Amino acid sequence: MDKNNRSSLTFPPDLGGQSHSIYQRVIMKIYGREQGRLIIQTLQDNPSVVIPVLLNRLKSRLDDWKTAQREWEKVWRDQTQKMFWKSLDHQSISVKMADKRQFQTKTLQSEIHVKYEEQKRQRLIPLANVPKYQLAHEFNDVDVVYDASHLVLAYAETSHATDFPRLTVFIK
Repeated sequence: MDKNNRSSLTFPPDLGGQSHSIYQRVIMKIYGREQGRLIIQTLQDNPSVVIPVLLNRLKSRLDDWKTAQREWEKVWRDQTQKMFWKSLDHQSISVKMADKRQFQTKTLQSEIHVKYEEQKRQRLIPLANVPKYQLAHEFNDVDVVYDASHLVLAYAETSHATDFPRLTVFIK
């Protein structure tokens, strides 16, 4: 623009935007309340002088904010990584309790008893294909069976089960 166009340049109170409060807040945030009001008034009176200075100031503050944001993102990322595993700990309590409830002797016995009663009703139906056992699983790897039997025997021995001799004869 030439000097005549620059001196005659004026802006509406909202700077041609939808709201005047947005740019006022930004300017006051950068310059402070009193200085911001003065800048806004000068922007309305003599925009050709204020705009280049204001744009440079806005660009420098934007760069400052972006560098600060990058620095804080490093801190936030570290904090998030540290807290991630701790955030999962609250779930482990409920999972541990559910597993404990599910694998209690009483729960397992009641599950087997329910299957037994169901099979008993099915045996009354002629030509019904009823499995011989309540819980039947196929293991392709025999070592799994040996390990499981070893665990059962170790548990029975440490819990001082009264049926330990019968259990060893049954498992062996």
